[in-house]
Amino acid sequence: MKRQVAFNKLFNLFVIMGAVFVYGACVMLQDDPELGRSVGGGIVMLVIAAHFILVPTILMPVIYLFDEKGVTICFLFFPNERYLWENIAAIEATDDRSDSRHPILDFFFSRVFEISGAVEGKERFYMQGHIRRSRRTKRLLEKYWDGKITGYFIDDVKAWVNKKKGKKKETPVDSAKIAAMERELRAEVKEWVKPYISKAEEIGLNADLKFVYTTKNLRESNSRPKENFIYIAIVRLSKIGEKDTDKVVEVSADLMKGYTHKKEYKGVKNKHAGDELTFYLEDTLKEISGNGIESYSDK
Repeated sequence: MKRQVAFNKLFNLFVIMGAVFVYGACVMLQDDPELGRSVGGGIVMLVIAAHFILVPTILMPVIYLFDEKGVTICFLFFPNERYLWENIAAIEATDDRSDSRHPILDFFFSRVFEISGAVEGKERFYMQGHIRRSRRTKRLLEKYWDGKITGYFIDDVKAWVNKKKGKKKETPVDSAKIAAMERELRAEVKEWVKPYISKAEEIGLNADLKFVYTTKNLRESNSRPKENFIYIAIVRLSKIGEKDTDKVVEVSADLMKGYTHKKEYKGVKNKHAGDELTFYLEDTLKEISGNGIESYSDK
């Protein structure tokens, strides 16, 4: 399988800077006061050098491998992070300053491509789906992936201009795959919540299950939006016969993120949705059983 390589330039820069500080430390450790050298200064420079070399060596990707099936984010000591093109729902050009380890340098080198999709194998704590932005990584992503990279400022400007001119954005036409995923999720959720609905009835509660979509603007809809969305399961708990909406408790979990992808929708399931929904349902029912729904709905 033919592969093409792109380097993480930020990793290379940190290692080079570390080497510069190592050289400076070696000079300072010669301890010549007449030349302004000192052992203490050398030790400080060694600490700085270690910071620049060890942190990126352990935590940063070194290279990115692109091939016809997917992209691999390669680390020196950690298992590689791999995504297949067919399992990538979206790629967004964004910033990674929230995970900054070198604030000054990251201010200039924080730009990344963020992958939304299912990682191959076990998902580990350091896997973020981030590829450092460069002309080469952009070109290779566009070469191998059949979607459109979003998040560029110029795209937002164009969308705003088109909206002002009354031009309609081209909408996806194929919803077969996403509809199948939603049906599968609804069936799974009904099985997850079945025992908790029975528990709710035992303590005099109605438990209504519904599924909704929310968008970036937090607009809730019962029908699939023509933009990126989150598909959510909501269990509404209320006393039997109670009509006061202030005494209704809702327990929810995000099931899937949906993306408009060329002429179709693509979805990325939340692998932990079942655990999240059942955990909060169990906890909520226990508290209501002990203290009543009134005290819980006042929170």
